[in-house]
Amino acid sequence: MLTVDSINAYYGQLQALNNVSLHVEKGILKAIIGPNGAGKTTLMRAIMGLLKVRSGTITFMDKPIHELPTHRIVDLGIALVPEGKYVLPNMSVLENLLMGAYTKRARKKVDDTLEWVFQVFPRLKERKKQLAGTLSGGERQMLIIGRALMARPSLLLLDEPSLGLAPKLVIQTFKTLETILNEGITVILTEQNVYLALKHADEACVLESGRITLEGKGEELLNNEHVKKSYLGL
Repeated sequence: MLTVDSINAYYGQLQALNNVSLHVEKGILKAIIGPNGAGKTTLMRAIMGLLKVRSGTITFMDKPIHELPTHRIVDLGIALVPEGKYVLPNMSVLENLLMGAYTKRARKKVDDTLEWVFQVFPRLKERKKQLAGTLSGGERQMLIIGRALMARPSLLLLDEPSLGLAPKLVIQTFKTLETILNEGITVILTEQNVYLALKHADEACVLESGRITLEGKGEELLNNEHVKKSYLGL
């Protein structure tokens, strides 16, 4: 579904991604783990066209996308849930959700998609008239995931979705990911909760200092000595 081939990305003169390659099959959960500052968010931004790569290619469904603007990438079927719980605070929950369905493809089935999002997140239906700025942290996380789903993506990128959430809500977030995967949506996940990420991932990789240093099945990396020592404290 997605192929990232030898990309290099920079912030000014600082190289953030160094010859990174990634392959994601349809229907799986691919986890990307690594320390803060390793380049995980940068990789997400590069896939979405928010940061232009200096070299290398990114292909989605056999179409090169690394030179496309972000709105075109969204229209092709990729959506991003960025790190941080960014909502439009002075708009209602419903208005925030509808903002996610701005592409032509998404607008065609906006009512059906909205009903599905409300099934995934019943709390959002209860709060649909409430201003987004008054939601709790957990509710905001539901909203930004729901807003991304309104774009009807076939590939969903989630950047640190459990960051700042209470343990109970972290577990709920991963249950929601299972629901999304069951709908046939492919997921790429960056996550500081390494244990849960690898436990749920079909495939995973470790990104360190802008380079991918390990790849394998989620369970394989969960049992890898370097991962256990560096990320699980074992």
